[in-house]
Amino acid sequence: MLAVSHIFVSGLATTIIFNTSDPLLIVLGGLSGLLPDIDTPRSIVGRLFPFVSNFLTERMGHRSCTHSFLASFLVAVIVYSLAYFFDISFQVPSAIVCGYIFGWLADMFTKNGVEVFWPSKIRYVCPPNRKFRLTTGSNAEYTILFFLVLFACGLFDRFSASIYLYLPLIGILLIISQVVPYSSTSC
Repeated sequence: MLAVSHIFVSGLATTIIFNTSDPLLIVLGGLSGLLPDIDTPRSIVGRLFPFVSNFLTERMGHRSCTHSFLASFLVAVIVYSLAYFFDISFQVPSAIVCGYIFGWLADMFTKNGVEVFWPSKIRYVCPPNRKFRLTTGSNAEYTILFFLVLFACGLFDRFSASIYLYLPLIGILLIISQVVPYSSTSC
């Protein structure tokens, strides 16, 4: 999936699950949806941390260990521990974990699916029929993204908040995706 799709899916999931319009929680949840893709050097997070990305790509492959319940559990342990240590509201790590989980859950709708129960190599997909699954960057993905934006507008109107919370985030994302160079290491 495209980075912007991960951000919208994870941000909306955070909004709905926590019944919130708090910009901090929505942005944290949305950006956390990008974290599972650290396992590919072509992702935004992978380009920001090429040493981690290249290691994971070479050893594990894309949509494997970082797209699993085990990785989600480890992320939860880390962020809740940090929140406890620094006396941060439980809502912040909850938004991060929610965004992380929905980031890789969204990838289940792609052609190749994800290794949900890693280290098991079995890939889980939705829907079962391959021809109905998404191809990254396809017209189908953009159509779904369009309807997610419409849904977000209605949802944020319900919360008396503004969809414009997402616009600066998308702008920053697009700038980063143009500024951060692709890794020169072939995978």
